Amino acid sequence: MHSSAVLLIEFGSIILGLGLLGRLAARFRFSPIPLYLLAGLAFGEGGAAPAGRE
Repeated sequence: MHSSAVLLIEFGSIILGLGLLGRLAARFRFSPIPLYLLAGLAFGEGGAAPAGRE
């Protein structure tokens, strides 16, 4: 797949994930920022689910 298409798919999935985390936080009536930080730790560089880039 073309690299720009992959970039747009990745960006869209990030926006979707952040939106879902925000909705989850709103449902339990607390700030979404802790969930954003946990997601960054889990999926960031060296996290629990590292990206497949080499």
